Amino acid sequence: MKKAAWILIVFLFSSVYCQPVAMFKVHAGHYERQNTLVCVDVSVLPAVDDSLLCLEEITPQGNIEVPFQIERNHFGAYMTWMLSGRTAAGAVRKYQCVERKKTEARHSSFEVKNTGEAFVICQQGKNILQYTYRTVCPPSGIDSAYCRSGFIHPLWSPRGNVLTRIQPPDHYHHYGIWNAWTKVRYKGKEIDFWNLYKKEGTVRYQGLLSVMEGDVYAGFKVHHVHVVYPGSQAEEVALNEIWEVRVYNIPGNYTVVDFTTLMNPAGCDSFVIDAYRYQGTGFRANASWTKENVTLLTSEGYTRRNADGTRARWCIVSGESEQGRSGILFIGHPGNYNFPEPIRIWDEKQNNGRGDAFFNFCPAKNISWTLLPGREYRLKYRWVIFDDSLSAADAESAYINFAFPPEVEILKVKKK
Repeated sequence: MKKAAWILIVFLFSSVYCQPVAMFKVHAGHYERQNTLVCVDVSVLPAVDDSLLCLEEITPQGNIEVPFQIERNHFGAYMTWMLSGRTAAGAVRKYQCVERKKTEARHSSFEVKNTGEAFVICQQGKNILQYTYRTVCPPSGIDSAYCRSGFIHPLWSPRGNVLTRIQPPDHYHHYGIWNAWTKVRYKGKEIDFWNLYKKEGTVRYQGLLSVMEGDVYAGFKVHHVHVVYPGSQAEEVALNEIWEVRVYNIPGNYTVVDFTTLMNPAGCDSFVIDAYRYQGTGFRANASWTKENVTLLTSEGYTRRNADGTRARWCIVSGESEQGRSGILFIGHPGNYNFPEPIRIWDEKQNNGRGDAFFNFCPAKNISWTLLPGREYRLKYRWVIFDDSLSAADAESAYINFAFPPEVEILKVKKK
């Protein structure tokens, strides 16, 4: 009887799991980690259906299954998971990836909804951010040159505060979180893609490339085009741009978003971004954020009174809304052009003393940037959206985890 039971246990175990496909060591490095994302290129692994893989952390108490996600693109195959809880500086954690029999598909807590006008990322029914691909025009009587697509609004805090604003009467070309270049030389002419009223340039949504929904993150990739002389016979596409937006499943009263933009000139001509005080990815805060309640702090210790034009690795911007204080930590990546990037912010005197809030990492604020045809250029940012407050120490820790993530070492790979 005992022998039969043992045979049954062995059979059941072997029917679920096979030999490890790979083993990993995760090195925390010089920094203490708390719920930190890790990523490794697993292109070297055998060709196995992702749904048949299981990731486990190897611990003294036994193996623990860990949620993971794999994205495959022309750069490689990248497995992402979370180094959960606290990990001391210098510590090492071990994982193994095993192949298992097909099981019932797990349902992600994330959903990317297509409303017919926008993509909305939700988690367990709660809205996180909306990306609008439909062209939105200004109120009646305002120049239609201000029409625009391809922007993020609303962006919600965990508590539900809306943090962004579009088409404010003082700047109709402001669209929540959006990207445009202000001073560009293209084919010998100066083009402004930011100030739409000039009718020199605009940015348009061109199409959806992919949607991601999984246990670790959800998001999308979209294609934008930067168009010269829109609506005229001289109209042409000068720059292609891909936005990749990811929202991560991380515990805590905050939301982590990775925002990446990949650019390349559309034709055979260079796209030269000349130095200018504001351009790139902008953030316009909701109307309730004014001089009465907005606070700002940069990685270098500057505040709203003196931060404009300084360089920053990160910047915390917060203000009061209907459901209390909320804010965003904007983080730049060391691989970005002209890092640490100069910033453009509005001080308390902006808009006739209202002190509305605007923030912009501006890599070409004090130096030109030439984008050559046939090459790709990438800017990577992380946003941490929070309610109440975020300390400078927490901001620095978030920067470290983004800029210098734990190293993943592949120990063993099953032969293909």
